[in-house]
Amino acid sequence: MTANAIANYLAGMLENLLAGSSIPLYWFLVGSSLGAGVLLLLITPVLKYLMHGKG
Repeated sequence: MTANAIANYLAGMLENLLAGSSIPLYWFLVGSSLGAGVLLLLITPVLKYLMHGKG
């Protein structure tokens, strides 16, 4: 229940922040999701090294 309230609050804040820009909400969400995916792919070798060591 608390998680829903926090998610709704953050969604409203995001909508408010994007209201003044020319970026539509849909494309912002697509771009941020793709950016997060690329970032996770780039740091995968570092995470493997930290979790399993060199060998």
